[in-house]
Amino acid sequence: MDLFGEEVSQALASLQQEIYRMIDWLENDRPNYWRGQVQLDFNRIAHARTQLAACKRRTVGDHRPSCIEEVKELERAKRKLQYDQEKVELVRNWRIRFQREFEEYQGQIGQMQNFLNRDIPRSSALLIRILNSFESYADLSSGNEDQGIETSVAVEGEKPEESPENKTSSRKT
Repeated sequence: MDLFGEEVSQALASLQQEIYRMIDWLENDRPNYWRGQVQLDFNRIAHARTQLAACKRRTVGDHRPSCIEEVKELERAKRKLQYDQEKVELVRNWRIRFQREFEEYQGQIGQMQNFLNRDIPRSSALLIRILNSFESYADLSSGNEDQGIETSVAVEGEKPEESPENKTSSRKT
């Protein structure tokens, strides 16, 4: 039973490490990554606007270019910014949700830790006492069987010696 407790404790410790890695990922890695992406998106938008403005200032004869590529690039950069901002918000929501779930997990795992630290050793001690009681009983039972055999042999064979009390009572008759 102690082996079970050790294995469960090791599994819980491993799970705890994974949870802390996940917390670090949600609180540090992902928010930093997506904020960095948002910053890059603002830079891309600024660059695309500059390219579009430069395109619109150009003229070829009396004709101004349509700047379709520059407009598409600006729209692409804006969509990417929106996507990355949604990811920032999504990570924030997941971080909050994960924190709630982690707190609930800690409450439940606390009960498991109490079970491992208190109930398993008690149960193990109880089982050992029960086993010792059975062994003692088995020892007593095997000892009585040997005495029972000797007594029955004595009864079948010769008369057992009379005790001093039996001798006095048989004389009176």
